[in-house]
Amino acid sequence: MITQEEFSIDKCSSCGFLFTNPVPQEEVIGRYYESEVYVSHSNTKKGFKNFVYHLVRNFTLQRKVVLVKRYSPKGVLLDIGSGAGYFLNKAKQEGFETIGLEPSEEVRKGAIDEFNLDIRSLDNLYKLENNSVDVISMWHVLEHVYHLNKDLEQMMKVLKKDGTMIVAVPNPDSWDAHYYGELWGGWDVPRHLYHFRAKDVEMLFSKFNAEVVEIKPMQFDPVYVSMLSEQYRGKSVFHAIWFGMISYFNKNKYGCTSQIYVIKKK
Repeated sequence: MITQEEFSIDKCSSCGFLFTNPVPQEEVIGRYYESEVYVSHSNTKKGFKNFVYHLVRNFTLQRKVVLVKRYSPKGVLLDIGSGAGYFLNKAKQEGFETIGLEPSEEVRKGAIDEFNLDIRSLDNLYKLENNSVDVISMWHVLEHVYHLNKDLEQMMKVLKKDGTMIVAVPNPDSWDAHYYGELWGGWDVPRHLYHFRAKDVEMLFSKFNAEVVEIKPMQFDPVYVSMLSEQYRGKSVFHAIWFGMISYFNKNKYGCTSQIYVIKKK
């Protein structure tokens, strides 16, 4: 929606899985990320929305690491789609041996220069040894992966038998997704190729002999995504805060705006 181009959300007739149509060619998708509007790749704090994003990110980094350590207290952590490197840097500070994979050369270089991290191009996923990683994290990344089945199969190979995968994705079943409809900020087409409900995540990972063992809400996403949605409607931030709070308090019925899935091998 930020692009002002039109894309559809289609549904599989047999399983109900939601996907973006048409999908831009992999060779040109990069241009949809080359904007300060795309805050995951940007350090700008211009504007209230970006200010809130960075403020919340600093608060949630520690909570993410605490969740990871509850399942895997130490070892090698592979962060796929590591972006500007903030989570990877926090995990490194907390004692993990960290590796990041990031498709954007410019973003990768910025994170390396800023934090002195080990961040590599995405093709390095296939250069890692089997059973060499204790934790794989994907914070709002799974919905961007072009070669989903192939790459997940490889991730499961490099993940140790007792390892943990942490996956966070937007939830199209959430209250705010229903309320905003096609203007919901969580669609984020065409960057988001797929739109995972809880049952979709469970079904996907069952194909790789893995299971979801815990689902947790991303507590600040209802307000942030509502800010994106209200921006499309031309309404004020106060609308976003109000409807974000309504969505959060309906999370037990609909699930949260974005959800974290903790996944273990069977």
